Amino acid sequence: MVNRVSALEGHYRIGSFNKQDDNSILISEIKNLKLNQLSVWFKTLENTNEKVEEFLGEKGCPKFGKSITVKDRSVFRIEPLKFWFIGGDMPHIPEDQGHILDLSHSRILLSISGKNSSNFLKRFLPIDLRENSFPINSVASTSFHHVGVTICRYDNYFGLLIPRAFALSLWQILIESAEQFGYEIS
Repeated sequence: MVNRVSALEGHYRIGSFNKQDDNSILISEIKNLKLNQLSVWFKTLENTNEKVEEFLGEKGCPKFGKSITVKDRSVFRIEPLKFWFIGGDMPHIPEDQGHILDLSHSRILLSISGKNSSNFLKRFLPIDLRENSFPINSVASTSFHHVGVTICRYDNYFGLLIPRAFALSLWQILIESAEQFGYEIS
């Protein structure tokens, strides 16, 4: 198995910086990301539900723009006929049912949390991240300084998937902006 090296490897220090009471932003990179994209056809969409349930170990398939998370596995429905499977190994999908593309090396996944995390992220993302507009389990593709990113709202944090080629420059922008809140990298 190939040892994956993060695009951020060696470019940050773990610790607290300019931390201010409980208004701080908590940022961490989720290492060894397993990300697979499943593209299906309309006529095979019904069979996809079974594969999602097999992957999650639970009943249910997300609607477009939503996700389902069970333990360390998530399924995002990023387009009507396109799913992202995060964590774990993919179930077998026959070629006539859909196409799987391993995107693990193409993105980094950041966890961003804290009381002001949506206020912090709105400085970069042109979407409304308030909970009534972007509730838990919502997924959106958006732009961050003209770079396409994907964001998901989990129970207690935002997951931000950033293309590897832009990870370092966007990381630097995030960290510079986090200084006004105080931040912790773990």
